[in-house]
Amino acid sequence: MVVFSGQKIHLIALCDSFFELCFNSQSGINKFDQQTLKEINQVLILLSSTDAQGLLISSAQKVFFAGGDIDEFVERFVLPDAEVLGQLQAFNQPLTGLSQLPFPVVCAINGAALGGGVEIALASDYRLALSDIKIGFPEVSLGIIPGTGGTVRLPRLVGVENALQWICSGNIFHASDAKAIGLIDALIGDENRLKKDALTKLKELAINPDTWKKHREKQCSKVEPLSNKEQEKYLSSLRKQHAGLTLNARIAATTLIQKAAGKTMESALEEEHHVVIDLGKSDDSKKLVQKFIQS
Repeated sequence: MVVFSGQKIHLIALCDSFFELCFNSQSGINKFDQQTLKEINQVLILLSSTDAQGLLISSAQKVFFAGGDIDEFVERFVLPDAEVLGQLQAFNQPLTGLSQLPFPVVCAINGAALGGGVEIALASDYRLALSDIKIGFPEVSLGIIPGTGGTVRLPRLVGVENALQWICSGNIFHASDAKAIGLIDALIGDENRLKKDALTKLKELAINPDTWKKHREKQCSKVEPLSNKEQEKYLSSLRKQHAGLTLNARIAATTLIQKAAGKTMESALEEEHHVVIDLGKSDDSKKLVQKFIQS
C-alpha cells in the first residue's frame, strides 16, 4: 500500500511493518535536488509515527540515482557562503536521518549510482546491487567533491586508501569493484531477485539488531589516515597524472579525506561543507560546469 506519493518518492507499506522508500521521479531521472530533499524529510517524519521494523530503499527507474541537479548547482554557488552552507547542511539532514533510523535500512541498487546516489547508499546499513551496474563519484570532473557525506562515510566503510582511489580518480567502477572493497555487500545476477533478496536481508537484520548496530558504530568511528609520507606520495602522483582544471579538486579531496578520518562524524561533515563551498565557487569549477552544460 502506498502511504506517501510525491513527485520524486513513493513510500510503500510492505508486510510486517516493513516499508519501502522508492525513488520514482516523474521526470524519469532520479536526482538529489531540493524536491527530493523535501520528500525524504517528509518520509522520515511519516516513519517516525509508525511501528516500522525496517526500510528498503529502491528505485523504479533504470538508473538508481544520477547524482545532483546541475541547474540547482549553478544557482547555489552564486549565493553568499552562509546561504550555501545552509543548503549543504539541509542536504545532509535527510541522509543523517536515514543513517540514524531506529531500525535497519537496506539499499537495493538496480542501476547506475553516481555521486549523491552512492551517498544515499552509504547512509544504509546494507547494500545489494545488480552485478552489471556502474557506480562511482564523478564530482572531481566538475572541479568539486562529494558534498553529502561521501568523503566522510566512504573512508569509514572501505578505508582511506580505497576512498581516495574512488573519489580522487573520478572514475566510474563496476559492481564487482564495489563488492571487492566492501562498498556493496552482495551482488545479485537476476533483476527479478534483487528486491526480494533485499527484503529477506532486511528482515534478517531486523531480528539481529547487533549486526546493523555494529555497522552504524563503524560508520561513526574514526579511521586510520595515510601516513604523512604516504599522503605526500599520493599527492605527488595526482600532480603528475592530472594537470589541469580538475587537479585542485583532487588535491582538496585527498586532504579532506585525510582530515575527516580523524574527526567525529559531525565535525568531518562540517569540514566537507566548507571545502565544497570553496571548490564550487572556484573559477576551475565554473569553467568545467559550463563546459559540461554546453556538451
